[in-house]
Amino acid sequence: MVAVASVTAAPAQASTAAAWRIVDMAGPANGSSSIYAVAASGPDNAWAAGMTCTGPCAAATLIAERWDGHAWSAAAVPRRLTHDLTGNVVATDSATNVWVFAQNTFGTGRTYALHLAGKTWSRSVLPAGAYITAAADFSAHDAWAFGGTGAANGAAYVIRYDGHKWHRVSAPNGLEGVSAISPDDMWATDAQWKPTGGNKLKLVQTAMHWNGKSWTRLAFPAMRSPKGYELETSVVLGLSATNMWAEYTYLRESPPGCCRPGGFLHWNGSSWHRVSIPPNLGYFAGNVVSDGHGGLWMEAGRGLPAEMFDYQYGRWHRYGLPVTKKQFLSSLNLALIPGTRSVFGGSSLGPANSTTSQMQAVVLQYAP
Repeated sequence: MVAVASVTAAPAQASTAAAWRIVDMAGPANGSSSIYAVAASGPDNAWAAGMTCTGPCAAATLIAERWDGHAWSAAAVPRRLTHDLTGNVVATDSATNVWVFAQNTFGTGRTYALHLAGKTWSRSVLPAGAYITAAADFSAHDAWAFGGTGAANGAAYVIRYDGHKWHRVSAPNGLEGVSAISPDDMWATDAQWKPTGGNKLKLVQTAMHWNGKSWTRLAFPAMRSPKGYELETSVVLGLSATNMWAEYTYLRESPPGCCRPGGFLHWNGSSWHRVSIPPNLGYFAGNVVSDGHGGLWMEAGRGLPAEMFDYQYGRWHRYGLPVTKKQFLSSLNLALIPGTRSVFGGSSLGPANSTTSQMQAVVLQYAP
């Protein structure tokens, strides 16, 4: 059993010193558009990717937006590369080296890797069934992508780019939720269903760390679940080999369903520390990023609209989002701007209780 120390966070306080604001809108106001992924390599380079469509959304076109340090603008991706594609994952290490992993959601289901090298875009197709959920771009000669094969056994799909082509990399079958810091420092969750007797299966999860040569396991601490619920724990943020955050939630067992918010576990290289979240939250999202100041950002809420919470030095600070009661904002896809305390969040915004054909892609920013 792994010991865990409990850290009781102080109640969340509302903050008005800085605010989240909308800094970019993309796609037609009368269509359906959304930002699904955001990545930043520095103060003068960030990218966002998503999709836009009109009518009943029988087909979609990928949209890509670029931040140059001053403003967001539409990226000039050739239409022949973007038609019928939805940008699900983006990674970048410079303004001239960008990867967008896009899926043909409304057609074949195939996943494509779009690459900007210098001023030229190219497109390659991944094997049938393969999908990408996370990616990291360390240089023009070293990029990684993580996902699955779509197989019934949940086989992981990990590939590495060497500057010329992608190569398959061996990985545990249940690998998911990868947080890549460098080519020799990555965190992930290994989630596998294992038999417990009879015809029952139990989800067994462990943290995994990549040191450049192999994956090693780190057991999550044993914790009790409320009666009728099952504990689910997963890595959400890796910052170094000795600094990792995981979150835990409680899933209803019978009838199966979601969820009761749990909290966070912080690994400091030698021990686990359990961090409570603000009380009475109805949910908290799994997309967590560093706040650039030793803490982390999470999206959570007691209802709608959601709010942003920043954890620093044992205290949660609550921030409102620029949404009225007559609007609906989808969950944010977050990215810290390296070297700063500023964070971008991509999403879609539209009228409350509206159809998806009235959502517009947006990028929000927190800039202290």
